[in-house]
Amino acid sequence: MTHRRNPIYATTIVGKPPMEDAWMGKAVERIFLPLMRVTIPELVDVNLPVEGIFHNLMIVSIKKSYPGQARKVMNAIWSLGQAMFTKCIIVVDEDVNVQDIAEVTLKALNHIDPERDIQFTLGPVDTPPANGHRRVSTARGPMKFSWTKRPRRSWIKNGRN
Repeated sequence: MTHRRNPIYATTIVGKPPMEDAWMGKAVERIFLPLMRVTIPELVDVNLPVEGIFHNLMIVSIKKSYPGQARKVMNAIWSLGQAMFTKCIIVVDEDVNVQDIAEVTLKALNHIDPERDIQFTLGPVDTPPANGHRRVSTARGPMKFSWTKRPRRSWIKNGRN
């Protein structure tokens, strides 16, 4: 984006967010949401936060209808072209506004069971880049439960998800 009538070199400036590319990243998020829904019909909304520089973090909300659906959605996202380079995917229920980072943080971190809900997966970013990161990590949350009645955790020992 330039202010010169005849630019010498048409480019955008990238760097610590937010920069010029932030607006293009948010446009990509909105443009590709309907296309992602063709492949992943349970997808409600997507947020590629500027702070995650669009490929490091994706927050998605889904209409959950069966156990393990969040993992299915994560793997489906990683199968979508350039989305395979997403390092971290957070999947939340449809009632969470993914555009509100404070709400996502509150719900996901207060309802997460790390043993059950965090999955580490090796993927296309396994070749260590200059910064040395190797893993793709994902988290699923929140699970709906009442604050007065804690969920039973005996099923974790049985290996069910």
